[in-house]
Amino acid sequence: MVNRYTIRRLFSNKDFKRFILTRDNYTCYFCGSYGDTIDHLLPRAKGGHTTPLNCVCACNLCNQSKAAMDAEEFMRSGIPEWNAAHQEELNELAIQEAQLE
Repeated sequence: MVNRYTIRRLFSNKDFKRFILTRDNYTCYFCGSYGDTIDHLLPRAKGGHTTPLNCVCACNLCNQSKAAMDAEEFMRSGIPEWNAAHQEELNELAIQEAQLE
């Protein structure tokens, strides 16, 4: 079973990065442009782990702009490129949030 404890035994840092970038076709999760870095959806600073489910390909701009925000905070931060590329996800989140209220 692959979990946050066993992932490092299966992948070197280089192999893990290559796996994420290849899986995501070197396409930034946040804006859709070319990406060659990986970013944590839930940052390590907030308890996120380096696992395939929590890591995505990101361009340098989005990775640096997101910093320690989680993906939802970043989505709502008003970055025009991100909002244009992920409007559908924003709409779905708004619907889910409205249902919780």
